[in-house]
Amino acid sequence: MVFVVCQSTDMGLIRLISVAVIVGAGLSIAFAQKGGAEGTTGGAGEATNGPMPTIVPEADTKPLPIAIPALKNVGTATEGSAKGRAFSEVVSNDLAMTGVFDVLDPKSFNPTVLQRDGITQSTIQFKDWVAVGAQALVRGGIAVTGNRVRIAANLFEATTGKLAVEKVYVGDVDDMRHLAHRFADEVYRYFVKERSVFSTRIACVKEFGAKPDITKEVFVMDFDGYGEKRVTWQNTLAMLPAWSPDGSRIAFTLSTKYNWDLWMADLRTGKQRAISEQPGLNTGAAWAKDGSRVALTMSKDGQAEIYTLKPDGTDFRRLTNNWAIDSSPSWSPDSKQIAFVSDRSGAPHIYVMNADGSSQRRLTFKGNYNQTPDWSPKGDRIAFTARDERYRFDIFTVDVKSGDIERLTQDQGNNEEPSYSPDGRLMTFISSRTGARQVWVMSSRGFNQRQISRGKGGYSKPAWSRWFTKK
Repeated sequence: MVFVVCQSTDMGLIRLISVAVIVGAGLSIAFAQKGGAEGTTGGAGEATNGPMPTIVPEADTKPLPIAIPALKNVGTATEGSAKGRAFSEVVSNDLAMTGVFDVLDPKSFNPTVLQRDGITQSTIQFKDWVAVGAQALVRGGIAVTGNRVRIAANLFEATTGKLAVEKVYVGDVDDMRHLAHRFADEVYRYFVKERSVFSTRIACVKEFGAKPDITKEVFVMDFDGYGEKRVTWQNTLAMLPAWSPDGSRIAFTLSTKYNWDLWMADLRTGKQRAISEQPGLNTGAAWAKDGSRVALTMSKDGQAEIYTLKPDGTDFRRLTNNWAIDSSPSWSPDSKQIAFVSDRSGAPHIYVMNADGSSQRRLTFKGNYNQTPDWSPKGDRIAFTARDERYRFDIFTVDVKSGDIERLTQDQGNNEEPSYSPDGRLMTFISSRTGARQVWVMSSRGFNQRQISRGKGGYSKPAWSRWFTKK
């Protein structure tokens, strides 16, 4: 069987087809529908036990109210005031994105209190902050000297006046956002007792040009959408980025003249090279947690199957051997299992197997078009894209043990390609709800959805990095 790659113009999903064509400018692997499959209730490809569920409200949780006024300008440079506001805005946005904190509107702060209070415990009248609803308070000062900045930032428990975190940062003015992320992480750690994702990054694909001359390149951005930088300059179709566990490399799929090859970009050196150029498909890389192996879809033996190899492109191991189409691998956090997509039941569904290919089992039994699995770092659920009965694409999660499915998006355009944050509390995804395909972030339960990309659109396949540093 020969596989060629075709373009999905409105979805950007990865699908495999038994008959394929080159159209437009994206990698899309479409599953052929087959009749007479297990669990079907009627026509071809209807491998389903019922419609996809609707959204279930999140259990009652009360975010912590926190006041984060602008840093006081304690230096002589007038620009310190603007920089102080910018610092506090970054900290506020970081904490608000988690859904754990209720960041109070600065408009509710009393100007007299802001002017009167200092930034240390003895110079703050905490009752005035409790009066506006704050249970936590950030106060700090900033001094700008040339291109250098010195920031003193303190976190208090507003109800008791306790000094919880006290930090001083010195650095370049251009590093302000990084310094703000660091302090926001301190606040998060104090209350949540876990590290934050504020210093992680998201890789994605960005589209350029117009049909039939569309090109796609890999980009990276900070977790909040800022600092977008281009990684590839291939002037063709560079797609499906996948971070190495240490964040030093990104594997991606590249369209060559006659093939789809797996490439590796080294972010430290800037060098890029092919690591798998087997005939046919070499696509959809996924790294094991320890970085020792990469899973991918290959069709070198005539059928699209799941393989693993070493990051240097050696030691191929075939995991699936089925008449159907198997694709889109995603490792479990302990690297003992792999989720993948197969249409062996008559339509694409999520399956799970051991890392050596044994014990393959079907996981989803609802819907008739389920793909792009991403295994939560917590290990309990797998996020995926599904097409519902209205032919809309939305994001769902499935419990690995019970198979229970939960819907995260609904009635807001097409929502696809989920990727979990390294703590499993958030996920990034692509949404067309604004009219253009943009990068969004939401909680792992589907709440607190917000757009983070700032380009004109044309984004696809976001991939959230792991943590780059030790705890």
